[in-house]
Amino acid sequence: MKYYLNIHRRKEKVAVLNHIVPFIFGIKWTYVIHCKWDLHSVESNCEIATNERFLGANGLTLNKHRTKLFVNDPLAKTVTLYTITDQGGKTVLRKEEIIELPMVVDNIEYDHDGNEIWMGTLPDLTSVMQHSGNKSVPVPGGFAVLRNVDGQWSVEDVLEHDGSKLSQISAGARYGSRIILGSPYSDGILICN
Repeated sequence: MKYYLNIHRRKEKVAVLNHIVPFIFGIKWTYVIHCKWDLHSVESNCEIATNERFLGANGLTLNKHRTKLFVNDPLAKTVTLYTITDQGGKTVLRKEEIIELPMVVDNIEYDHDGNEIWMGTLPDLTSVMQHSGNKSVPVPGGFAVLRNVDGQWSVEDVLEHDGSKLSQISAGARYGSRIILGSPYSDGILICN
């Protein structure tokens, strides 16, 4: 059991370094891949969808009609918007714009009813780094909404939580008047009124 935990901790430290090194040196090392699966085969056909690289792309979502792709790059605090087109049976992404964000966000989800993007936020990166070495350190997080109103993108910071009940928020959603927050480090969710 101890051997497993040591391996796990080592892997976790490497994972943290994989995010810190690109950020510090501005190394863009992730990209978007488009895959097609044949339901009758175990084979998949995957190819790089755009030559653009990101510091650490982590989270994507599509609009209702699947004509727009939003790619989140938490380390750059940006969401890149692409138009999806089909050219001779090949999916092609055309970059429309880069949306600057006021905070680090993790997972993003397009809300088809509200025509907006829901985002789990990480407002304090220092606590994220401290948490990687000491799991008892709470990591604040929250929920924000990205909207396009008359051609202008705006971010509404809807909720921030101190991390005491759920640490390191990575995803958020609305359900009626409630906000639901999730974390990769928890088996449960946090429901806020």
